[in-house]
Amino acid sequence: CYDRGDALCCYDYEGNEDCVLYEDIYEDWDFWLQVSENTSFIHSDERTAFYRAGGDSDTATNDDGERFQTEHRLGKARAALFNKWKGKWGGEAINQMLKSAIRPDLAKKVSELANRLEEELKKSNLLETVIHERDAEIHERDAEIHERDAEIRERNAEIRERNQKLDQLRLIENSLRQKIDSFAREINSLRCELNHKIEVEKNLKVHIGQLEAELNRVLSSKSWRVMGPIRRIGRFLTNGLKANRSRTSDAEQAEPKVNEVETKPDVTETILVTEKNAKEKYDEEAKSALDSFLDSKERLNFEKTGVPSVSIILVLYNQAQLSFLCLKSLLQKSDVAFELIIVDNASSDKTKELLAKIDNAIILHNQKNLGFVKAVNKAAGVAKTDFLLLLNNDALIHKRTLSYALDTLAIDETVGAVGGKIVLTDGTLQEAGSIIWQDGSCLGYGRGDDPDAAPYMFERDVDYCSGAFLLFRRNDFEELNGFDEDYAPAYYEDSDFCIRLQKKGFRIIYNPNVVITHYEFASSGGLSNASILQKKHQNIFCNKHSEWLKTKRSRDPQTTHLARTSNQFPNVLVIDDRIPHPSLGSGYPRAAHFVNSID
Repeated sequence: CYDRGDALCCYDYEGNEDCVLYEDIYEDWDFWLQVSENTSFIHSDERTAFYRAGGDSDTATNDDGERFQTEHRLGKARAALFNKWKGKWGGEAINQMLKSAIRPDLAKKVSELANRLEEELKKSNLLETVIHERDAEIHERDAEIHERDAEIRERNAEIRERNQKLDQLRLIENSLRQKIDSFAREINSLRCELNHKIEVEKNLKVHIGQLEAELNRVLSSKSWRVMGPIRRIGRFLTNGLKANRSRTSDAEQAEPKVNEVETKPDVTETILVTEKNAKEKYDEEAKSALDSFLDSKERLNFEKTGVPSVSIILVLYNQAQLSFLCLKSLLQKSDVAFELIIVDNASSDKTKELLAKIDNAIILHNQKNLGFVKAVNKAAGVAKTDFLLLLNNDALIHKRTLSYALDTLAIDETVGAVGGKIVLTDGTLQEAGSIIWQDGSCLGYGRGDDPDAAPYMFERDVDYCSGAFLLFRRNDFEELNGFDEDYAPAYYEDSDFCIRLQKKGFRIIYNPNVVITHYEFASSGGLSNASILQKKHQNIFCNKHSEWLKTKRSRDPQTTHLARTSNQFPNVLVIDDRIPHPSLGSGYPRAAHFVNSID
């Protein structure tokens, strides 16, 4: 079928002999030739269908030459088609037909080729421009590469030079390390030797003190005085037998010695004074020192010389003169960097004037007297170091006390708190560690005795140490929620805290090298008030730690030497004919080393 413009024309091949060709091959060609007599064709560039060679006509062949053979089916069919149409078209018709079919296609192709050629020329020109740009870039890159190569060569030369220097430095480092190791070994050797000499010196001092005490005891004894005439007679007779000396000169030389011995003052009577008199004298000297300080332009500057190792907590309630001496001792005797925290419990004396002349300390002011317990808890809340030291404001520290205490606590994780030897103002011992009896009462071990006596000169575990000087870790204090405020304002809070530390598995250590001088009861309102507080808080203490107290000894002065040490391991008794001071020579240095090695 085709569209003629005014009608749709269709051809029916059935029964039309004119349409019958050889074996119905090329019938489509015949159809299009008939259509071309009535209309013209429009060529479409786009293919709308494709021709499948052969198809159902069974005319497919792999050799195009066979198509044109006279006897071949395709050749016969093509001949029949040409014979049908050769009479209808003359040469001119065929020529015009070819013209109309081919010419438009050629013009269009020429136009397309021209357009394509123009596009290709544009692309070529653009490509040439791009090529020139790329060439320029390549030249620039080449120049950069050359520069980079030069830089790389320079860097390689620098690297080689630095590697050589590094090798030299490594050799120097190895040499220095060897020297350091050698110095370290030498230092360790010297340290061991120094520690040995310190130990020997300490033993010598103790020995000298014992000898001096024994000498003073002999010189002041009645037997020495009674035997004086006999000694004089003996010296007189001995001198009389010497031929080279006259009796007169013997008598003159002997007499002064006799008088010297007879008139020698009683050492004990000179040194010992009552505790009351000692306190009064101490107090008067402290007030005089405070007044002189307040009248001067001097200030107490606690400037930190390094990273603080410990926070020292002072609680003040009046007694400004004692607080002043305490602060002075910190400046003069401290051997570690520390942070100072002062809590003033609404003092009404010269304490405020004293605090106004203190620099580089944390000072907390309470509107009323909160007591020791609450004041300590408040101060601990602002502390920044790992260790806290409670120090009474009526105490004076001795040389190396802070470093001895810190070393004891820092090097042993089993130690929870450290206390020391507390000496009263009259020179006698207040306590060397404390004992807690089964009834909850407490005893300061060694009170009234000589602080340098042998029982107080060795380190040991104790039930507790007084809060007059008590060092412990800040995190342990915080984990136990600080001091128990049931013991406010004061007394038994230190005992309770030490027991709670022991329940956590920690030890409480008395270190004899840690020494303070203590006025005692300076801020408690007097001994009677302190005793009242102690009795009240003893009952609270017993209720809180009844099970723990069952493990302690009953109060008995005869068992004090057993109760003074609180440990969970057997004790060792070393028996010798005397204290094994290394200075005595012979086997004593070995014995001293043996005793010091017992762990």
